[in-house]
Amino acid sequence: LYALADVMVSVASSDGTPVSLLEGMACGAVPVVSDLPALRDWIEEDVNGKVVPPKDADALSESLLDLLRNPQGCEQMRIYNLKLVRDRADQENEMRRMADFYFSLAA
Repeated sequence: LYALADVMVSVASSDGTPVSLLEGMACGAVPVVSDLPALRDWIEEDVNGKVVPPKDADALSESLLDLLRNPQGCEQMRIYNLKLVRDRADQENEMRRMADFYFSLAA
């Protein structure tokens, strides 16, 4: 379903890094997220998505409209997000990195 979406919304009042955010980004949905520290690690305003204050419906609707009115900008964000997720959230790479870390600790 993420691959069918142009945008996705994740506007919780508190959150870590939701897997759904990474899944959506990997599938090409441009995210609109709450302005939370963990989400700012992944989303930079107008670079690869939109960041809105929690519980601000007006900011949310404006951000969604901005994205939907700018398909070329969304396409650039999709390309950026796919690379970002591949670089920072690929399960095989992360599991290999953690295994290497544990082996170094055990040595």
